[in-house]
Parts: sequence; C-alpha cells; structure tokens
Amino acid sequence: MTTRPPVALAATLHDPDAADLPSLVAALPGLGARYAGMVIFATEETPDHALAPLIAAGARVTRHPSEYREIGWRRLGAVRAAAEIAEAVHLCDFDRLLHWWHGWPAELDAILARIPSADLLLLGRTARAWATHPANQIETEGLANWIASQLYGAEVDVCSGSRGLSRRAIDYLAEHGREHSVGTDAEWPLLLRRADQFRCEQILTEGLEFETGDRFPAEIARVGGLAAWNAELDRDAARWTFRTRLAGDIVAAALRAAAR
Repeated sequence: MTTRPPVALAATLHDPDAADLPSLVAALPGLGARYAGMVIFATEETPDHALAPLIAAGARVTRHPSEYREIGWRRLGAVRAAAEIAEAVHLCDFDRLLHWWHGWPAELDAILARIPSADLLLLGRTARAWATHPANQIETEGLANWIASQLYGAEVDVCSGSRGLSRRAIDYLAEHGREHSVGTDAEWPLLLRRADQFRCEQILTEGLEFETGDRFPAEIARVGGLAAWNAELDRDAARWTFRTRLAGDIVAAALRAAAR
C-alpha cells in the first residue's frame, strides 16, 4: 500500500495484562502508515508499557474508567477526537483491529479505501467469520442484530465492534445521541438511517472474525483447537450472563431510538 487513505483511527483498548503487546509492536508500523492519525481511549487498568509503543508512534492516548455503562460514551469521545484529524474515521476495538491487520491486511486496506465514500459504513461479518465466535456471542448478538435489522429496514450486523463514520455524521451523533452504553451499537445506525441525509452502507468482512483467542494460544493448543476452546467458554454461565446483558442493552437502545 503506497497511498495512505484520509482516514483516522478511533479505538478503545482494554489490555490489563499487556497480552496484545507483541502483536501491537509487530503491527504498529503498518497501522501507522495506513491512518492519518490514531486516537486510543484506553482503560485505566491498561498498564503504561502496553501503551508506550502507541504513544511513541504519535497516537493520541488517553485513559478512562472501564465503567461498563460508559462504553458507548468512550467510543463517541474517540470518534470525535479522531474527526479532528481527518474527515473520515474508522472506529474499531483495538484487539479486533490487531487481529484484522495480522490475518486479513488486504481486506483492511480495501475497507480503509472505502470508508471515505459513506457517512456510515457498517462493518459486519461474513457467515464464515460469524461462525468462528462462541455460541454465547452468536446467540445473543444474533438476537440483537435481528431486532436492529427490523428497525433499520435491512439486514445489518451492528455488534461487530467496528464501523466507518464521516465527520458530519459524528457531529450529528454528538448532538442527537443519548446512549452511553454499548447501546450506541444500534442507536447510531438507526439515528443516521432515519435522518435521511446520510449515506449508509454495509460491508461484510472476514477480518472481524473472533479475535479473543489470539491472547490464549497455549490454552487453545491444550484443548485441541479453537472450536474446543469456544466450547469451554460456552460452559461458563457468567459469559452467557454478560453477553445477554450486552445484547439487552443494544436491543433497549434500538427500541428507544426507533421511538424517538
């Protein structure tokens, strides 16, 4: 890739054990060349040495409390700061971005080239990418996506943790958005779609496949592969409780946005 698209990165980062540090160091030169600038909203639990390479590369890094109910608010803060750097912004959870860069770099390049052409570019998951996730995500996110799709008027994947946004769309969301939680996953697309002044599109991607396993290669090898590891995750009731809560917040936000 020789020409850097006019796109800034807005990312949230939670890595209390610095598990992503080797992957980050390897990816950072390539990522830095692909974005006009990077804004990282990290949690307070993420240690200094996990953020040092980003700071050295010129990223705007700030720390924020990891309060669950403020996930959406942190994402809004990140995209607003990134919109000061470029007219178009790529919002992505940082661990997902690292996986995408290492596994599907050509696809990531194509997405970054496409983002400036839309006000909202929903970045969903192909059937293959979707199937790499454990059932506790597939079942709960599937329900949230189904309800959001009914209200949006087309089949969409709003739970992938990534999307492209124009500066004017971000300004609109800053003025009209009300959700602070992960419910912004549904609220933002519905607000922009219903405003009838924004170009809204979706692309299904391979690179937004399940990324969490990148942090646990030894554990995955021990049980015999990703499918077996996912099955272990699904035997944890707490994961189902957490994922159900996330999906419930997204559904509730979608219904509130549709009622406005």
